[in-house]
Amino acid sequence: MVTFFSYISMIVMDSSMPYRDPHSLGRWKCRLRRDDLIVASFPMTQSIFPFPRQAATRAEALAQLEAFAKRAHRYARERNSVVDSHRNVSQLSAALQHRLISQQEVVDQVLSQHSFVAVEKFLQEVLWRSYWKGWLEWRPSVWQDYLSQLSGFSDEDRQRSQSVALGQSGCAVMDDFAQELRETGYLHNHARMWWASFWIHHQKLPWALGAEFFLQHLLDADAASNTLSWRWVAGLQTAGKTYLVRRDNIERYHHAPPSKGMEMLDAITVSIPSEERAHERIESLDLTTSLPSTQRKTLILLHEEDLSIEQTTLAKLQPERIVFFDRAASNPLSPRQQWRQAAFQDAISRVGSHFQQRCDVVQDLRDIHPLIAERSIEQVVMMKPMVGPLDDALRPFLQELSTAQIDIHALRREEDARYFPFARSGFFPFWKKVGQQLAQR
Repeated sequence: MVTFFSYISMIVMDSSMPYRDPHSLGRWKCRLRRDDLIVASFPMTQSIFPFPRQAATRAEALAQLEAFAKRAHRYARERNSVVDSHRNVSQLSAALQHRLISQQEVVDQVLSQHSFVAVEKFLQEVLWRSYWKGWLEWRPSVWQDYLSQLSGFSDEDRQRSQSVALGQSGCAVMDDFAQELRETGYLHNHARMWWASFWIHHQKLPWALGAEFFLQHLLDADAASNTLSWRWVAGLQTAGKTYLVRRDNIERYHHAPPSKGMEMLDAITVSIPSEERAHERIESLDLTTSLPSTQRKTLILLHEEDLSIEQTTLAKLQPERIVFFDRAASNPLSPRQQWRQAAFQDAISRVGSHFQQRCDVVQDLRDIHPLIAERSIEQVVMMKPMVGPLDDALRPFLQELSTAQIDIHALRREEDARYFPFARSGFFPFWKKVGQQLAQR
């Protein structure tokens, strides 16, 4: 009997079926046998929220970028407004996080149509992602401490957090944001800031549990941007600075905020959590971008953080095998997982076409061992995962291969090798260097 997960995967990864609003899955329920059903954590009803246009293939992302680039000069004055369909922003965050397209492609496209001055604010926002990633690469202990905090919360902490995450706080605008995130996998950045501030400073909930909620549901979930942004709102990331949501700010920038419970926002006080230790910067980063020997028997390991390896230096390899590691999902019906499966299938198809060979898919890394033995693989080559859950999942496996005398080569993208050295401290020193480079193009 086919399992529920594998059946849903076949539905989602069928290339004849486009990526859909996940609530349309309700129309597919008749295709599932009763004994295959499990309880899903989101309702099978039509969402009240417009589904975000988060491109799930490289072709869609490039088309969306081309369309948005024409109006990128309007971004600075329109970006803070939270409106229906989120038309004021690019909605490319999920594609960028999984590198269906790269930050560099976005920068190049926008600067080909506008002056640097006209689009500087948009470019800053794009490269905040690079900055956050680089900052966390320099300080991986921040991620490890976050994981340690998650393992230490009581059932009471989690129960209180769950009621707010389910949209039961009593403040309608915040409850709507919680529902929108669960049902669509997306929130406007301004709404994320408001909601995180409400969670920490009004509800007095642990910032780490709020960050976990976002990381589980956002289509563009990124360990660095998510963790460090929540720390910033909490007052931990930048000493003496926090973010406090204000009622008048919501009323100014939200197109139609519901009034129920809005008075709760009039009584928010700052609540900065304590931090047990300072996070020292490591001494150096591995910024290798060059290929190893192309004469050795090679397995390419494809993963969720870089879904366009045919656009990287890996394109020059002639691998014996290609394997995609698909981390198992806790909820295969969630909007996040449905988007991921569509993006993964697109990547697998493109990679197979480029290298003219099949790409095997594994959810258990141990299944790669027989593939290595079958072809006498000498080296595994991959794009380097960032500090975060994928890196955590891969590290023990890669250590096993290294112990078995299989060489591991994890390469950086050129843009990461160029920008990460500037991410040692604050964003403004980072932008001073990076912005100067872009302005001189």
